[in-house]
Amino acid sequence: MKILIAFLRKILFFKGWLPYILRFLKIVPPGFKKYIYFRGYFFLKTNYSQGFFLNNWGHSNFQIENEMFWNGIYEFDESISIQLWEKFSQSANFIIDIGANTGIYSLLAQATNPRAKVMAFEPIDRVRNKLQANILLNKFPIEIYDFAISDKDGTQLICDDLSVEHPYSTTLNKNFAEEIFSTVNTYEIETRTLDGLMPSDSVENSQLLIKVDVEQHESYAIKGMLELIQNTRPIILIEILTQEIGDEIFSQIKNLNYDYYRIDEVKGLTKLATLDVIQSSSSRNFLLAHAETNLQSIAEYIY
Repeated sequence: MKILIAFLRKILFFKGWLPYILRFLKIVPPGFKKYIYFRGYFFLKTNYSQGFFLNNWGHSNFQIENEMFWNGIYEFDESISIQLWEKFSQSANFIIDIGANTGIYSLLAQATNPRAKVMAFEPIDRVRNKLQANILLNKFPIEIYDFAISDKDGTQLICDDLSVEHPYSTTLNKNFAEEIFSTVNTYEIETRTLDGLMPSDSVENSQLLIKVDVEQHESYAIKGMLELIQNTRPIILIEILTQEIGDEIFSQIKNLNYDYYRIDEVKGLTKLATLDVIQSSSSRNFLLAHAETNLQSIAEYIY
């Protein structure tokens, strides 16, 4: 059956309207949807905006794009995180997407709040090209930056698997790279601190929303924005994969009067005393919010 689908994909699915027709008719079994991918773009409906367009690149590496084509933006493995991000985007003035990849979070933020300044950071050239294509497709004024956010200005070696057409994970952590890549390629990229890029007095009296997804480099990114966190109290959506990283981030911000919430992508938010990390693919994201931040808009997600 897989061979038949691969053949049909080449002659029918890869381009044209057949995938759209199949989606409309709702006749494709869930287990087969991942094999029917195509090259083209599609429209994503959202709860709080007119929606936006997203490219699908006709390759099995783009699992998230393909999932969203078939199931919508709220039915993938970060379903609660994306809803929280959308709600917070409504009132933010500056929205910062660190580790933007193809830009799904950036695009959703700009669609939800056209007045906000959205900044997308993606240091990998072949990934950033697709991010730029998505931004141009929607004619959004999102600013793209080609360097990584870290704890210092300079250059660092990033680990990549160049045999993969589109990686959802590249990392500055070599040990982590050896765990997830079949081949580890390294090359230099530029790094900057967010404190240096955005002095807190330049965004005074602004509401900031920050996403950090940098594959085990999160504590370094946080270290490079501590002044901004202290002075502007941003809401932060962050991926934390290990307890060691959780402990490092907790030690950095424990005196800044922040509350910590673990996000279960099925159940919702749980308030924590510390950044307690559990090894679960559905609970890798956390919400960090200053104790005085009004979270009434997401109260329904807290249990």
